[in-house]
Amino acid sequence: MTESAPFRTSVAIRWSDFDQYGHANNTAFLEYAQQARLDFVMRGLGGGAGMPAAVVRRLEIDYVRAILPDTQEVVVETEIINFGRTSFTLRQTISDQHGHIVAVLETVMVMFDLKTAKAVELSPSARRELERFAAPAIEDNKEDQDK
Repeated sequence: MTESAPFRTSVAIRWSDFDQYGHANNTAFLEYAQQARLDFVMRGLGGGAGMPAAVVRRLEIDYVRAILPDTQEVVVETEIINFGRTSFTLRQTISDQHGHIVAVLETVMVMFDLKTAKAVELSPSARRELERFAAPAIEDNKEDQDK
């Protein structure tokens, strides 16, 4: 069976994620998203074999509601919402154990050659692999976001 958008993964909540106000600290949300991106590459994209590295160019987060101590893990749904010449944009939706959306992130990932330290074009084969996780009605952005 082939995976398709969105890619889902669970991330455990740590006791140390909670702050003095009794909810998960805002920086913990970034770690949940990062863990889900790693899982997306390792499980969803088979370890990224044959693809150049992808690095974070831009990250935007909307905090929707607090994660309270009764949540033991969050579910992160990852899908691609845009393709550029050298980049793609992920939307990650984080939900608590009750199914409430707690945050939505958009992250621009740039394909990157580690030897030359420069952005590289998204190859047709890499794009095909990524398109399995594309949201419906995705658009191509000919004006790349990663200049």
